[in-house]
Amino acid sequence: MSKLKELQVRNAKPENKDYRLSDGDGLFFMVRTTGVRSWQYRYQSNITKKEKIYTLGQYPELSLSQARAEHDLLRANVLKGIDVQAEKIKIRNTKPTHKDSFKDIAIQWNDNRKSRVGKDTWNKDWSRIERFIFPSFANKKLDEIQAKDLLDKLKIVAETNGRETAMRTMNHVASILKYAMALGKIKYNVASGLTEYLPKPQTIIRKAILDETLLGQYIYTVENNEWSKDLVGCAIRLMPHIFVRHSEMLGMKWSEIDWNKKEWKYKVGKTQNTGVKEHTVFLSEQVIKILEDIKRLTGSREAVFYGTGKSRELSQRATMNRIHEFGFDIDMHGFRATARTMAEEKLNIHGTVLEICLTHKTKESHSDSYDRKTMLPEREQFYQTWSDYLITLKNKYQKTRIKIAR
Repeated sequence: MSKLKELQVRNAKPENKDYRLSDGDGLFFMVRTTGVRSWQYRYQSNITKKEKIYTLGQYPELSLSQARAEHDLLRANVLKGIDVQAEKIKIRNTKPTHKDSFKDIAIQWNDNRKSRVGKDTWNKDWSRIERFIFPSFANKKLDEIQAKDLLDKLKIVAETNGRETAMRTMNHVASILKYAMALGKIKYNVASGLTEYLPKPQTIIRKAILDETLLGQYIYTVENNEWSKDLVGCAIRLMPHIFVRHSEMLGMKWSEIDWNKKEWKYKVGKTQNTGVKEHTVFLSEQVIKILEDIKRLTGSREAVFYGTGKSRELSQRATMNRIHEFGFDIDMHGFRATARTMAEEKLNIHGTVLEICLTHKTKESHSDSYDRKTMLPEREQFYQTWSDYLITLKNKYQKTRIKIAR
C-alpha cells in the first residue's frame, strides 16, 4: 500500500545525512544532503539474490504519481525475472549494433540542441527518450522503425504517464527522425503526425466545477504532472485557491504581497458594479507554497506572472490551453462560481463572507474602504479552510485512482 503523500514529498528537506522515505513495494524517495531528491526502486536480483537500486528520475521532474506508474512497470518486469538495472546499464553502454541506429542519431540530435536550448529543457527531453524510447528502439536501424511500433509504445506511455508526456515524447522522436532526414539517412519521417492518434483524455464539459469528485480530480491533475512547477502550471494550481478574476490574478505584482501578514492587496479591476477599489486576499499555507514556487521563476521581475508579450504578463490563453490539454473544458472564471456554491453548500460558509471574498456588491460596500474592515477574521479563516478542503478532495480522488489502477 502506498504511504507517501504529495505534500510530504514536496516538503522533504535535506538533512545532515542522506535519508529515504518509503512508498511501499520497494519504491523510495531519496533526499541527499546536496538537495537532490530522486526516486529509487530497490529490488532483489533474481540472479545474484542481492539488493539492487534502479533510479527512476529526479523530483519534481518526475512526480509522485509518475514515479508510481513507472515503478509498477519495473516491478512487473522484476517479477518476470528481469534484472531491470542490468538491462538499463546494458542499453546505455552497448554500442549500437547497426550503423546509423536510432540511438546514434538521437545522441547527435541532442548534442545539436544543447547549443540552442537551456540545460533544463534538453535534459528533461533527453530523459523522456531514455526512459520511454531507448528500451525498444535504441539499437534499431532508422529504416526499421515502424509507425505502428512507435504508436503502440507511446500508447502505453499515455496510459501510465499521461497523454501530454506521450505527445511530447512522440514529438521528440519526430524531431530526431527529421534531423536524420536532413542528414540524408532516411527518406521518410514515420513519427510525423502520430500524436493525433494517441488516446485522447476524456473531455469534461463543465464551465464551472460543482462536483467534489471532479474538483478533487482537477486539483490532483494540476498538482501531479511534470509541468506543475512551470509558470503556467503554477497559475492553474493557484486559481482555485484564491478564485479572483482571471485578469486580476495574472496582473499580480510582487510588491502587493505581504509575506509576513500573508496577504495580497490589489486594485480591483471591475469597480463600477461593486464599489470596491481595493481587495485583500488572505494567503493560505498552500497558496504560500505555490507563490514560493513562482518566486523561483519570476522573483526578480515586477510581475508575478511575467510574460514576454506586450503586456509583460502571462496570457490567459496559455492557462486555458493547459487546462484543456488535461481534459477539462472549464473556464478559469468558473472557479469563482465553484467557490461561491460549494463553500456555502459543503462548508456552511456564510454567504456574506463569500460575496466579500468575491468582491461582489453587498449592503456594506457603499464605502471604498469597506474591504479593509469587514469580516476580516472570518475571511482569513475561510481562505485557509477552503484550501484545506481542496487538498482533502484531491487526496480522496488520489486514493480512488490508486484503487482503480490496482
